[in-house]
Amino acid sequence: MPGRPTDLQEFDVTPFVSAGQSHNFDYGVNGGSGTSNYIVNNQLVQYGAANFALDAAIVDIMNPSDYVEYDRVNAICSTPKVVLQNTGSTLLTEVEIEYWINDDANHQTYTWTGNLGFLGKEEVELPAPAALWNALSTTNVFHATVVDPNGSTDEYNFNDHYETGFAIPDVVPTDFFIEFKTNNAANESSYQILDDNGAVLFERTGMSNATLYRDTLNLGLGCYQFKVLDTDDDGIAFWANNDGSGYLRLRAVGGGVAKAFDPDFGQSIIYNFTIDFPLSYEELNDIHEVSVYPNPTQGKFYVEAGSISEAKIEVHNAQGQLVDIPRTTTLDQIAFDSSDLPSGIYLVKINYRGKLQLKKLIVE
Repeated sequence: MPGRPTDLQEFDVTPFVSAGQSHNFDYGVNGGSGTSNYIVNNQLVQYGAANFALDAAIVDIMNPSDYVEYDRVNAICSTPKVVLQNTGSTLLTEVEIEYWINDDANHQTYTWTGNLGFLGKEEVELPAPAALWNALSTTNVFHATVVDPNGSTDEYNFNDHYETGFAIPDVVPTDFFIEFKTNNAANESSYQILDDNGAVLFERTGMSNATLYRDTLNLGLGCYQFKVLDTDDDGIAFWANNDGSGYLRLRAVGGGVAKAFDPDFGQSIIYNFTIDFPLSYEELNDIHEVSVYPNPTQGKFYVEAGSISEAKIEVHNAQGQLVDIPRTTTLDQIAFDSSDLPSGIYLVKINYRGKLQLKKLIVE
């Protein structure tokens, strides 16, 4: 996504330099055209000898995490992932990792085995039994600690523990359906539903251009992942190409929109969710949320929610003037014909069940 930070890249240049000599470092960027810009920061770090012989550390928590670097794969409800590092001179071959949520006294444990030399790192996926999530609250912290490296005493305790805040995944109703409107490059798009073990429960590929697909699912209590891929890395609505606009939502059967996704998602969407856990969808969500789609629009756009016909809806242009626009109303959907409107930004003002909602709409 434009403006997002990229992953930190680390390179050991020790084999390529000689002590006391001058060296030049250069880098190149592959891809990108037009007005693409890259802001790159570089640091050269020199290490001396290890301060300790036996020292293991947790240096990062990738998920669950509220760090912006990892928000594409968070929030999660399965397989926490931490980064283990050997900061001692002795080869690290085994360490126990304890992990828990908030103040839960019941710590989970996992024994890692492998081979890490000095400053070596490894991403470690941790099991996620249901008991791990028992201490969930409105604000949450995930803790991870290394214990007994190589079956002995860690010589430096101040890097043993790491913690990060995180958000719980969205809750989706038991009966829902995927509503996917393809753009004019449907061959680039596909999507899957996976369970918490990574098994594919549903998959759709080979879609047709400018076609609406509705796939109804009944998954039952648990944790799941919705994965959407675009092989051309430009989502299903991107201003800088001629592929047209699609949209993507999860909808409750017989109800409103449970989740509306940004169609300008680049290469992928990775959306982790639970079915009615830890509370039901109705208990956790404002079921009066209104959806406006597609956005941007090139003709008709729709306003949807349960019993949306009760709502008072106005469309205003960028100067704040009320726009008279043809509409067709059903119980749960109002269709607006914007084909005669000039291109630009409009504001859809929705007064629905005592709640005022403002939605920005782009007419192309």
